[in-house]
Amino acid sequence: STMFGNHELVRLDWPSGEWTRLTTHPFVDSTPKISPDGKRVVFARSRHEWVSFRNMEEWDIWVLDLGGAERRVAERGAEPCWTGDGQSVVFHRGGREVIQLNLQTGRGQVLLGAREGRIWTGPSVDPVDGSRVAVTVRGAQRSTSLFSVPEGIETRVDGGCQLAFLPGGNGLVLVEDHGRMKNRISRVDGRGANLEVWIDAPGEWSHEYFPRISNDETLLVFGAARVGHEHDTADYEIFLWRVGTPWESVARLSFHTGNDQWPDCWVDPER
Repeated sequence: STMFGNHELVRLDWPSGEWTRLTTHPFVDSTPKISPDGKRVVFARSRHEWVSFRNMEEWDIWVLDLGGAERRVAERGAEPCWTGDGQSVVFHRGGREVIQLNLQTGRGQVLLGAREGRIWTGPSVDPVDGSRVAVTVRGAQRSTSLFSVPEGIETRVDGGCQLAFLPGGNGLVLVEDHGRMKNRISRVDGRGANLEVWIDAPGEWSHEYFPRISNDETLLVFGAARVGHEHDTADYEIFLWRVGTPWESVARLSFHTGNDQWPDCWVDPER
């Protein structure tokens, strides 16, 4: 969020409603993902003071311990996520390759290699066994697709973008190019089929993006704008929806005229 003047990572706890600033850095912090155990956050930090989200090159991958320590784990990487066991992070490098990096050993492996005329963005790896990677394919052929690992066999899911596995691996969520304001959030099954519209929010905040499902799969958190599209400059606000309830029950979490983006959600199983 830019609520502190620069793109920093912030945390909202509830039911207290308390906001906490997690990072303080002059560069752009973006695309955070909470680890499966809720103790760490992986994110991308720009290599210069201002880098647009559309720039796929000028980012590094960082991991933040929610106790306060942060460290850079990879250079020239963007849009990271976690593996299901929390031992590795997955990211794309310049849109050309999708890399999996083991945080203990520092060893990386290519999950999806370069293909002419195709750009990989927003990778998400199957949390059950890592046998598939979901990506948004840009370039000459636009799609959301699943690729087997290591064979690289493609299963096309749909158009749209931001395809990502649910934490249990039994489905995926994506942003479709349909809906009230040309966007809506939908779900497909674990094979990438049987598309079901999940939410096309009522009211003026219905340009939805950035869908993430909580670790217990009960909550959907997302961003939505009234006008504008650019992910890192438009006035996106953060919303929360309990899966399966009426769309009118969506709760707005942020009230800030700057840019709030790329939320994630984690539910403490002990609470």
